[in-house]
Amino acid sequence: MSQSAPGGAPKVPTPVPGAPTPGTPAPGVPPKPGTALAAVPPVGAAPSAADAAETQRRLLRGVLDIEVPLVAALCERNMTLEDVRNLTTGSVIEFSRSYDEPLDLLIGDVRIGSGEPVTVHEKFGLRVQSIGSVRERIRKLGGA
Repeated sequence: MSQSAPGGAPKVPTPVPGAPTPGTPAPGVPPKPGTALAAVPPVGAAPSAADAAETQRRLLRGVLDIEVPLVAALCERNMTLEDVRNLTTGSVIEFSRSYDEPLDLLIGDVRIGSGEPVTVHEKFGLRVQSIGSVRERIRKLGGA
């Protein structure tokens, strides 16, 4: 017969601190094969090689989806603020780069390659003539 608490409700047993929950094996006893607990790795267990590889693949996919500013730089030069202040419509600024030199291909301010200007469907494009290896580009951008 089950005991009832005052008011007629069945009495729920109070768990004893440190005692195993019903259906849970005692500490040091492996779970039975085929049970849900058998599929759960023990707390603090190292992830399997397959899990670690999948985590790395997910992280890499996330990183490769990041958009970065890609710049085809014509050329640059330094000017004093006074010279910039004196620029007017029609002013000509001379640069040290020859008009037929390849343009620099940059991510942010990091040069990763160079190429020649082309038109693509009435828009400006760049035909890559040289580019560093993937490892070199990652190193330049601050990777390993």
